Amino acid sequence: DYDRIRFTFDYIVKHTEYNESAEHNQNICSVFGDGQSVCQGYSVAMQYLLLYQGISSITVTGTTKDTGTSHAWNLVKADGSWYYLDVTWGDPSYSESTEVPDEIVNYTYFCVTGDDISKTHVIGSELELPECTAVEDNYFIHENCLFEEWDEEQFETLLVSCMESGEKYLSIRCSDAGLYGQVKELLISNQKIFDCMERSAYRT
Repeated sequence: DYDRIRFTFDYIVKHTEYNESAEHNQNICSVFGDGQSVCQGYSVAMQYLLLYQGISSITVTGTTKDTGTSHAWNLVKADGSWYYLDVTWGDPSYSESTEVPDEIVNYTYFCVTGDDISKTHVIGSELELPECTAVEDNYFIHENCLFEEWDEEQFETLLVSCMESGEKYLSIRCSDAGLYGQVKELLISNQKIFDCMERSAYRT
């Protein structure tokens, strides 16, 4: 289930541009026909493709916590457990003011728990929804991209995998802000990332 959900998520993100003026943006026609949509179009397109593959999915509506703007996302059942998934926020064109490469996918809201989604989303449905507590199919956990502490070997192994698969971008997540600051300073400010990339290249 994880592989099929991720493939579908990536496909919609890479083939759709967020555009509030898109025609038919409340249904799947905007995604599959025009390649431009808003959150409702993204979500129902994701639901349609997952259901077609035999994966349970529903569209959830509500608002964003920071602005109170109407929003839509998905509930998906992956490998026996329910998760929240926001394909719209997986597309950098949703929030970036500058143009970003089509290959970039944001996995921050790929198969997350109810606690995670509640930090930024407010569910508007009065229906009782399944409890989402599983973490096994969260992108960062499933791909071993979550860092509880800095581990250079783990990072270089991820780089090797990225290079071997031909991926141009690698997403990692830090467990807290303190570790994020440490990793950012080490890899970016101190440019340690180039040493890691050079060693990883020798291993491919």
